[in-house]
Amino acid sequence: MENEKTRKTKIVVAFAAGVCIACGIFYAANCFGWFASVFGRTNGVRSDGATISEVKQQLDGAKNNQRELQKTADAIEGTVGDIRQEVSGAREEVGRAEQSLFDAENQSQRAGELIDECQRILDGAGKRVQTKTEAH
Repeated sequence: MENEKTRKTKIVVAFAAGVCIACGIFYAANCFGWFASVFGRTNGVRSDGATISEVKQQLDGAKNNQRELQKTADAIEGTVGDIRQEVSGAREEVGRAEQSLFDAENQSQRAGELIDECQRILDGAGKRVQTKTEAH
């Protein structure tokens, strides 16, 4: 019986040692990246299932989108420049209109002064004519 117990103990110890050695080998293989292709890893990069060609297509699409956005931004910048020029032109026109209004107001004021002067002249002439007719 003693031999059988010893034999069973040796089998259990051998099994435990085999499990420990297998675990050690698996751990070392995992640390050195020997199972990388099996678990979807390469150089520390995990695959999410997308192929290189799919990723390339996505990158090409992103490049095309970026180009289109740049074209749109350039067009917007050109439009903004045109608007600035139009606003500048409108400001100049407003300045000219203000000057014309100022000139018209000055001319109107001068015309009023001339009318007043003409009325004084006519009043003076009327008084002289009236004085002459009364004298005759």
